[in-house]
Amino acid sequence: MTDPTIRARLASTAEINEQEAVQLVNLINAAYGLHRDIFREDRLDDVSHLYEELSEHPENRVLLLYEGDELIATVMVRPEAEALYIGLFAVALSRQGQGLGSTVLRMVEQVARKQGLSRLRLHAVREIGNVMFYERRGFRVIAEKQRAAGDWGSVAPFISAEMIKELQ
Repeated sequence: MTDPTIRARLASTAEINEQEAVQLVNLINAAYGLHRDIFREDRLDDVSHLYEELSEHPENRVLLLYEGDELIATVMVRPEAEALYIGLFAVALSRQGQGLGSTVLRMVEQVARKQGLSRLRLHAVREIGNVMFYERRGFRVIAEKQRAAGDWGSVAPFISAEMIKELQ
């Protein structure tokens, strides 16, 4: 990472304290809230919803990026058979468009390599533009599924794309 003012921490669910959990919920909901035309509700209802999602898989970890005391980006990662799965990826609204998302993905690649994994895997929503974001960073679509209104809390139909990136 090139910015010395940013610090990163990879944490298990148990290592995330209440204050961090509140910051995570606020950050994720703000970032996902940009897409209210498809998803009207907050991505996470509250801190207990966050802990519930993270606890679904004991191997889940959360990468937290801070500038000073401010949480500016996060992503959940989980090792699978050959890939590191990515979810709950969010960058603070004030930091979007500044390359921080790409920095987070490079850090995620390092986590995958340290775990001996050869690829990254995620799901993206085509209508909100994040498929193109990931394609520009080396991911490719391996499957798409038309989702009905109501899926994932949506108010409109959308296309879910499963994507992978092979690591060099």
